Amino acid sequence: MGYRIDYSRWSTAFSVPCEVADQHIRLCGAASLRVLMVVLRRCGEELSLSQIADAVGLSEEDAKDALHYWLEAGILQESGKAIAPKAPDAEPSAADPPSSASALSASSPQPVPHLPVRVPPAKLPPAEIQKLVHSKPELGFLLQESEAVLGKTLSSADLSTLVSLYDWAGLPADIILMAVTYCAERGKPNLRYIEKTALSWVEKGIDTHEAIERYIKEQDQTEDELRQVKTAFGIYDRKLTAKETEFIRTWFHRYGFDISVIKLAYETAIDNTGKLTFPYINKVLSNWHEKGITSCRQASEERLHRPEAEGTAQSFDLDQFEQHLQSRSL
Repeated sequence: MGYRIDYSRWSTAFSVPCEVADQHIRLCGAASLRVLMVVLRRCGEELSLSQIADAVGLSEEDAKDALHYWLEAGILQESGKAIAPKAPDAEPSAADPPSSASALSASSPQPVPHLPVRVPPAKLPPAEIQKLVHSKPELGFLLQESEAVLGKTLSSADLSTLVSLYDWAGLPADIILMAVTYCAERGKPNLRYIEKTALSWVEKGIDTHEAIERYIKEQDQTEDELRQVKTAFGIYDRKLTAKETEFIRTWFHRYGFDISVIKLAYETAIDNTGKLTFPYINKVLSNWHEKGITSCRQASEERLHRPEAEGTAQSFDLDQFEQHLQSRSL
């Protein structure tokens, strides 16, 4: 199937800079392209943000972000609160000083891999991003795939964050994309969160596909274990504390108990103290672990056959017990 222009429509037309099609069409995003068409269509006028937003059916916040791409690229200019196409600039001469972004890119040394720079020296302008995409195809692939994973058109700030991770922080494109996917699947598609996640992986030495997949699997398992305990203990209105999380990891991973045994320890704590107390539950599970108890059946039998004197000993003063635990942790 071929495509051709219907020249009957060309009785009215407006111009689009060649630079838009040659350099920006892959990066600008649908929203940015729409706002540009509105401004170019009404060339010679200065349009307000609200006028542009109404014309393209976007909120003013989204329209402003879409316009920001073209302002940084130098295609549009802002005068007060109005937007208009920028007049073509004269060709730069050899005596013209390089832009601050170009000078920064040339003078800044590349960081050693796995020692990421926390904050990039400057926000990359669209022209600089375009230059990097043309020279490094894997970067263009990263940006396109990230848009698909996140289900949105990336803003100029989003593009700058991803490119900075690749260019300044020195992270491979596939590792960055894994971070994008990981965060998106957890309902945290914010690029700042993605940036923090990717950098934290490298700082921990998690810098290969295998290591990341293993880490994600462990994280998923831990989150599932925490959910099981919160449900078993009836905790619905708050987050677990760091100490409580540490207890739970010990119960599952060091002691090897499943949720049925942990729930039985919880019921033991409620029977003996009348309230939920993680230190008491931990003491119960620690005792069972020391006795070699591994199943809910064994734990139930231990409770039934425990001598009465020993059972009474378990009913010591709770406040005194918790104070003793706190003094040991100091």
